[in-house]
Amino acid sequence: MSNAKISVGITAYKNSEYLLEALNSLLNQSVDSWEGIFILDKGADTKTKEIFNRFKHPRILKHRCRRHKGAEQARHEAIKLSSTSWYFQLDSDDKLPPHALSEILNKINENPDAEFIFGPTLHFSKTSSFLMPPSKNPEVLSTSALFSSQMPIKISMYFRIGGYAKELKYFAADWDFWLSVYEKNIVGAETKKILYHR
Repeated sequence: MSNAKISVGITAYKNSEYLLEALNSLLNQSVDSWEGIFILDKGADTKTKEIFNRFKHPRILKHRCRRHKGAEQARHEAIKLSSTSWYFQLDSDDKLPPHALSEILNKINENPDAEFIFGPTLHFSKTSSFLMPPSKNPEVLSTSALFSSQMPIKISMYFRIGGYAKELKYFAADWDFWLSVYEKNIVGAETKKILYHR
């Protein structure tokens, strides 16, 4: 493996029940070529704040937002704080499988022109789970993204296309961002391995 590294942003607002599981899934990765950026959005609930205040790890930077930014703009803060070339979003109620970062870094090394990596996502609940493979059908874009919006991206590409639209709320900014990636024919690299548990 080369010197490729990746930043993983964990944005926290009101998912304290799952937050430690998300953080531990980062700490339990099979490689250590990563940095973590733990973002506490303003207005987070008390339990989430308590976890944020108590949590300490030498490779995870902590940052408090001074005002409530919403999911995508909290991610934007994490991306701005990144010191690597790549960014991977981990929502506070999701998890990374132990091989996720190893597989992503391998794909980055194998595909130097790629500006994003995409693969299957395991969707889970307390009672069931199902695998969501990426779609190759652009018609899907009329109703949803082609793959999970949390897939890893090259930070220079993120800023080149303007990041998340501030005027769009909730998941619209995600969708708008990935529509831009598709419209600009930006090159990505696919993996068959599960990268994300959502």
